[in-house]
Amino acid sequence: MIANPYELIDAKLEQIASDVRTLKSRLKEQAPEEERGGVHECAKWTGKAQSTIYKHVMNKTIPFSKVHGKLYFKKSLILAWMDGAGVTTSAKVELEQMEGK
Repeated sequence: MIANPYELIDAKLEQIASDVRTLKSRLKEQAPEEERGGVHECAKWTGKAQSTIYKHVMNKTIPFSKVHGKLYFKKSLILAWMDGAGVTTSAKVELEQMEGK
């Protein structure tokens, strides 16, 4: 006997809905993405002027990344840098490479 096509569709839709609920619950369980920002946000986090942030970037004394010419900062790294937690900056990496560490 041939199954009712509407029952097959309903069963498939229920399976899809179940999968979506499972995926949503997994997303809620994951840790939120780390906060990132540009120079403006970094200046707010540190309480420093944007020009000071640019100076630190130029001297490579602050942890940052650069994508397509735009500067990005991770809030957790900036806060650790402010606390003197030994966050590695690109200047430190270059110095260690020159010293052969």
